[in-house]
Amino acid sequence: MPTTVSAPPEGRQTPDTGTWRVRTTPFGDRLARTAVRALVLFGVVFLLAPLVVIVVTSFNVAPALAFPPRNWSLSSYGHISASLYEAFLVSVQLAVVATLVSMALAVPAAFALVRGRIPGARVLETFLRGPLQVPQIIMGLALYEFMVVLDGFGVPLQARFAGLVVAHVVLVTPYILATAVSRVAAIDRETEEAAAGLGARPAVVLFRVVMPAIRQALIASGLLAFLVSFDNVPLSLFLTVPGGTTLPVELFNQSESSLSPTIYAAASATVLFSLVFTAVLDRLVGLRNALRR
Repeated sequence: MPTTVSAPPEGRQTPDTGTWRVRTTPFGDRLARTAVRALVLFGVVFLLAPLVVIVVTSFNVAPALAFPPRNWSLSSYGHISASLYEAFLVSVQLAVVATLVSMALAVPAAFALVRGRIPGARVLETFLRGPLQVPQIIMGLALYEFMVVLDGFGVPLQARFAGLVVAHVVLVTPYILATAVSRVAAIDRETEEAAAGLGARPAVVLFRVVMPAIRQALIASGLLAFLVSFDNVPLSLFLTVPGGTTLPVELFNQSESSLSPTIYAAASATVLFSLVFTAVLDRLVGLRNALRR
C-alpha cells in the first residue's frame, strides 16, 4: 500500500538540531521592529503623561488651575502647608523602619528556605510571598480589622505608628525575600567551604564571603521596598490618624476637598524626591549592576 508523506512546513531545517526556522523577509523584519517600537513608545507615554500633567500644572498661580498654565510661577511651591511637610517626615520614617525590619526578617528567612531542611519549604515561600498577590485595599482592610481585634486583647496597634510599621513590613517583605532567595541560591558554596577550610569562623564566612555576594541585590530590593512603602496609599489609608498621616494619604485627603496648585506642587516634589533618591543610590552603590543580577 503506498504511503503518503506530508510536506514539511515552509522553512529550512537546521542540520544540527532538527528544528524548523521560519523564513522572514526584510519587510516583515522592519514591520515587526516598527510595531515593537511603537508599542514601547505608547507604554512610555502612557506612564509618563500623568506625571507631566502634574508637574506642569504645579506652575500655576493659585487659585488658578489650568493646563498648560496661563501664568507660569513657582509660588505654589512656597505655599506648601506645614501638614504636608509633617506627613513627608512620617512617610520617610515609616519607609526606613519598615525596610530595615523587612531586611532583618527576609534575609534569615531566605537562608532558611534555601539551605534549611524545612518540610514544605516551597509552600512556606509561596505563603510569604502571598501579599504580592492580594489587592492592597483588601489587605489594608484585613489588617485594620485584625488590629481592632488586637486592641480588644490589650495590644494597641490600631491608629498608631507601630501599626503602620507592621502593615508596611507585611507589604514590602516579599520584595526583599524574593531577591534574597534568588541570590542565596546562586552563591557558590565552594567559596564558603574554601574560606572555612582556611580557618575562617562561621561568622567571618557570613560577613566576609556571603553578605558581600548578596549586598548589591539587597540594596536594590531595599530601595524598591522603601519606594513602595513611601508611596503606598491603600494600607496607610486604613491605619493613619491625625498627626500621623503619611504624605500620599494627606495628598489624597486634601485633593478630596479641593484641588489647588499647592497639591500639585507637593506631588511634584514627591516625584522629584524619589528620582533624586534613586539617582544618589545608583551613584553610590551601582543599582544597575545589582538589578542585572
